[in-house]
Amino acid sequence: MFYATDAGRVWGDESINLRDKVKSQFDFKINSTQDIVVLLKESKLPQKIMFNIHPEHWAKSDLEWYKILVIRKVKNFIKKLIIEK
Repeated sequence: MFYATDAGRVWGDESINLRDKVKSQFDFKINSTQDIVVLLKESKLPQKIMFNIHPEHWAKSDLEWYKILVIRKVKNFIKKLIIEK
C-alpha cells in the first residue's frame, strides 16, 4: 500500500509527519498535489493507496494560507500552555 499525507500542510515532508507512518515498498517523492495527479495520469501508483488529508488546512490564496498558519500557531501555543499545567 502507498500512503501519503498532507500533515503539516505539506506533502512529503517526513520530518513533520511524526506519528503517521506506514511501512511500504513504495518511495514516491511527492511535493505537491500536482505530483499526485501526474503519477495517477501515468498509472504509476499502486492499486492500494491511502491518502490522509486535512482539507481544513487548504487555502485558495497565499493570504488565506498565512491566515490559517497564524491561527494554527496560536491554537497550538495555547494548547501547549494548557497541557503543561
